[in-house]
Amino acid sequence: MKSFMAALRSLVLPFGRTAGRRIILDGEAGRIRIHDDADLLIAELSPDTPEGGGLWTRGTQLRPLTAALTGGALKLDTIDPDTTAVPALVLLDTDGTTYVSLIQSSGARVAGHTEGRVILQSTGTGRGRVFVTPDGTTLPPGYPAAGCDLEVFGAIDAHDLVRAESGLRVVGTAAVYGNALVAGPLRVEGASTLVGDTTVSGALTTTTGVTAGGRLAGANLRCGRATTPAPGTGGGQTEVTVTFSTPMVGTPRVVLTPVSATTDVLNTNIRWVTDAISSTGFTVRAYRGTNAATTFDYVAVSA
Repeated sequence: MKSFMAALRSLVLPFGRTAGRRIILDGEAGRIRIHDDADLLIAELSPDTPEGGGLWTRGTQLRPLTAALTGGALKLDTIDPDTTAVPALVLLDTDGTTYVSLIQSSGARVAGHTEGRVILQSTGTGRGRVFVTPDGTTLPPGYPAAGCDLEVFGAIDAHDLVRAESGLRVVGTAAVYGNALVAGPLRVEGASTLVGDTTVSGALTTTTGVTAGGRLAGANLRCGRATTPAPGTGGGQTEVTVTFSTPMVGTPRVVLTPVSATTDVLNTNIRWVTDAISSTGFTVRAYRGTNAATTFDYVAVSA
């Protein structure tokens, strides 16, 4: 018996079964495999899997899988890694003290193709971050320590609402066909197409320009329309005060364009000035030689 046990390198339960439901204890490989009635491998515990060892299972689990991590990573990966050049995965990564990242990867079925990733990250600084990367990068090169709530390293193409509670940074192109609401700064390092209304509470920065089909508002940008009342018979001076819905960042520069009396320019005497410009608004004073109201479009921009 002792010699038999010494020579035993593997064990199959039920003993001797070669197909169907069974458990294989492989001492040579240091692994445990479980097969179902159809001889399908449904679970494996091994230190030498293609992904570095661990436990994986196939099929519906009767109980949820739970784990407590003090460091390292819990990786949920494809059970057939050889079918893809880069397997798709769901990865929970943490160092146990400063950050936790949940990474979802599309994988790449053909060698040389890139994998897209969505990364949800919380850090010890108390800030949450979302990364959308097209090239499998976990943290993009040059990533700033402060970060933003939503960062897209590639293109963003949104057909509904885009909302960022802090900042929005797009390294690529941005196309938003719904409304965009950004509570912090908006930076697009590429072209921007905004079909809906866009509100930016922080600074708006773009490297190649913005095409806006709706209203565009930001902490350093306001645009709208103001109308001075009719001066009465014989003409005269009237004024109107514009008050911004929220204060701007700093004192803006204001540009006015009259849009009244555009069909009789030669015979309509209109002069105007802006006064009392501040972060909260400005005043328009206009002289008009006829008894009619004067409407101006305005753009206010602060540095």
